Amino acid sequence: MAWAHPYADTWTEAARLAGAADPEAFGERVRRKLKRLGDRYTQRAAAVRKTEPGR
Repeated sequence: MAWAHPYADTWTEAARLAGAADPEAFGERVRRKLKRLGDRYTQRAAAVRKTEPGR
């Protein structure tokens, strides 16, 4: 919810608005997790495209 806040331009600011004890560490952890999940999604989508018939 904090990421949708108009003043939350970074994950650190979103964590600060959400009341995290250590917003810099928490924001970085969120950023890395979302990057990892995005990479996983991209890899799986590419694998599906390779295995679909007719593509």
